[in-house]
Amino acid sequence: MDADGLHVRELLSGTVQPAELAESLGYLAPLRLSFEGSTISGPQSVQAVVTGDTEFGGAFNGAVINLVAGKAPIRALVGASARTASS
Repeated sequence: MDADGLHVRELLSGTVQPAELAESLGYLAPLRLSFEGSTISGPQSVQAVVTGDTEFGGAFNGAVINLVAGKAPIRALVGASARTASS
């Protein structure tokens, strides 16, 4: 984090993510979000965290488990699941 705020990548264009809602409601004050671009891939979002491009990202549980199993230097804070029409 620097003077610009927490660096994040927009995970899903056109949706409101929990961090965005938290910032809008004042829960992150005095921190601010600084968007660094967008992605359509949860694993790509988390990879940006691993490489230090952003401070946090998001991916469904399976991707996070694979990264943790591979010894990636990340910490999971909130679980997320993927759902399809048949699950």
